[in-house]
Amino acid sequence: MLIDGIYVIVNGKYIGPEKPGPWAYIFSALGVNVFKLGPMFIVYGVLWLFWLYGIWTGKAWYFHFGIIISTLTLWYLPVVHPPLKIGPFLSRQMYNFKRFNYEEKSIHRIPDCRHAQGV
Repeated sequence: MLIDGIYVIVNGKYIGPEKPGPWAYIFSALGVNVFKLGPMFIVYGVLWLFWLYGIWTGKAWYFHFGIIISTLTLWYLPVVHPPLKIGPFLSRQMYNFKRFNYEEKSIHRIPDCRHAQGV
């Protein structure tokens, strides 16, 4: 985010495609020019680097700071263009979760070897 913020201030566009990602719909709906958000991206980038510093140096505050900065950055998630098509996504995730749990349980099952030995 830090590099993208600097880039948009210098060049007037973000790194990557000409049109910003799905997060831009949120700001456009609020009447905010997404190409003027460079300073906010820089602040977020610095905060994330500060969080990494906390992890690397073993600071006691890094966990709570990480929760706060993660929550403040949720708007950047790749949401689908409105209307949100979250139903198919969630059902697919639940299917994968159930399948994973089933496979995990079946891996740890101890086979009954008495039948294989003819006992």
